[in-house]
Amino acid sequence: MIKLIYSNLAYTLIAYLVEKFSGEPYREYMQKNIFDPIGLIDTAFEPRPDMEERLAIPYRFNEKLETQTPVIRHKADVWPAGIVYGTIMDQAKWLIVNLNGGHP
Repeated sequence: MIKLIYSNLAYTLIAYLVEKFSGEPYREYMQKNIFDPIGLIDTAFEPRPDMEERLAIPYRFNEKLETQTPVIRHKADVWPAGIVYGTIMDQAKWLIVNLNGGHP
């Protein structure tokens, strides 16, 4: 059995190594080598204004009112171990690539 442990520090190291060995900023490398080749046109480290209306709205259960209440989307401040924003269509493409052995 493989045990996986998430580590923000490890993602920071990976970003540093990608930049060091590729000679380009991590965000640009990811866009050019990961997002673009599999057609993730609405995936970004910071949501563009044209993406904003198509991103899911996070909700939290309000116990007092016994309803779901929309919450403000927070920006992750532990980049690159933080959030990558993407629309549901791009998330579906990402899932297909992962289920299809790395192919779109």
